[in-house]
Amino acid sequence: MGLVTDLAGFFTQRNTGPAGPQPSGNVDWAIQLADELKAVVRQDSADAPRSQQVELGPSEVGHPCQRQIAGKRAGLPRTNHVVDPWPSWVGTGLHAHIDRALQASGNPRWISENRVCPDVTLCGTADLFDLRTGTVIDHKFLGATALDKIKRKGAGDTYRKQTLLYARGYKRLGLPVRRVMLMLWPRTGSSLSMAYAYGIDLTSETEAETDDLLFDLIPQQLEYADQLRKGQVQLHDIPASPDSDNCYFCPFFRPEENQTATTCRGHVGNTER
Repeated sequence: MGLVTDLAGFFTQRNTGPAGPQPSGNVDWAIQLADELKAVVRQDSADAPRSQQVELGPSEVGHPCQRQIAGKRAGLPRTNHVVDPWPSWVGTGLHAHIDRALQASGNPRWISENRVCPDVTLCGTADLFDLRTGTVIDHKFLGATALDKIKRKGAGDTYRKQTLLYARGYKRLGLPVRRVMLMLWPRTGSSLSMAYAYGIDLTSETEAETDDLLFDLIPQQLEYADQLRKGQVQLHDIPASPDSDNCYFCPFFRPEENQTATTCRGHVGNTER
């Protein structure tokens, strides 16, 4: 019980800061106006097509937690009430800015924002393909901590599988794909020198990894989601891969409460109901 309490306290600190809630302005009328502007951003993020979709694309199906994916596929209601839309909202704007710059360059080597289908049941929009080098490129706009983590430990499962699926999609279009790359841009940095490229050469091993994802893992995800919709299982019956970072952004993460049919305590208490 002490461990759960400690971790729940850690969860609270991540959202309020070490000294509790911070003022968002210096006078009351400015604080109120700022809150109204932030509400516009939150609403715009909630109304975005990506926020509304139930069918998952290549950017999500490689997530290591099958419980989270099954809940999303089944269309379970969001119960995590603390997710901040700002990182994804900023990322969407920067993606559009990069795409505009690529189009303006007039260089035919770049195929930007192209829809590809790694499988007949799975499609998504790939950020970029370089015809000159045969490279699938995915833009990520990351804070300093996430950027440093990839530099030190490499790309996680979600990013890796996403790029491999996009590569399969381009191969199905008949294009000569040789490698994939994460182009990591500093969302909070002040210089392009902080950008980092993480590349993966395509081999027989990466092809087998993609096959396993398409023909084993994804069918299992769909089966779990179908069981959830039919009420044959509850969310906590689906296998989970608790992780402090991944759990924090999960739409079903509620560590401060007892686990219910549509919530998950994640890394705080994965086995408790």
